[in-house]
Amino acid sequence: MKLDVEGSEAEVLEAILDAGLDRRIDLILVETHEHFSEELSRRLGAIRERMATGRIDNICLGWR
Repeated sequence: MKLDVEGSEAEVLEAILDAGLDRRIDLILVETHEHFSEELSRRLGAIRERMATGRIDNICLGWR
């Protein structure tokens, strides 16, 4: 799945992770736009931590 939602990626990824849908998708490629806002950058940082803690390796943040 390719995710390019121009600044809404944190909201979408949080919903995917909260619902456990990441386990049903083979690969999620995400184009991040952290430069849009400090809030988005903070939320994506929390998602990165959540991925590391949960050993989630099928989400690629930084796809271009």
